[in-house]
Amino acid sequence: MQLRKDSPVYGIWRGMIERCTNPNVKAYKTYGGLGVTVFPAWRKDFAVFEAWAFSNGWKPGLQLDKDILCEKLGVFPKVYSPDTCQFVTPQVNLLASASRATYGSNRNIKFSQDTVDAMNLMYQAGATKRAVGQHFNVSAAHTSRIVKPQRH
Repeated sequence: MQLRKDSPVYGIWRGMIERCTNPNVKAYKTYGGLGVTVFPAWRKDFAVFEAWAFSNGWKPGLQLDKDILCEKLGVFPKVYSPDTCQFVTPQVNLLASASRATYGSNRNIKFSQDTVDAMNLMYQAGATKRAVGQHFNVSAAHTSRIVKPQRH
């Protein structure tokens, strides 16, 4: 296996492997410690993951997500694999994977794209982030990660 550390997806691959296999990494507790695994071909060969990433929508700024498709397909424990992963925006990834450790008492906050769109419309119509958060029962800090000012 040739590691191409200069590849733009190397950090994504390395982080995925570390979170799932290295108990000395802080995130291991909520990934590998909970049974999350990595597709064997990806774990063994960076080039296999890299080829998949480039042919499946990777673009700068997108993040690798396993939660959305694992839940849709009923895969548990979750696995990083070609069948369960996709590239998504940071906002979508945040909403699909938020946990109690990250967002207070709201365990497993998850919003559909329709809800995210509704939150953004409400904010762009003039509601404050606090009002949007109250309407959707989400903290103002979490709302700030979701709603974006309209670009002109």
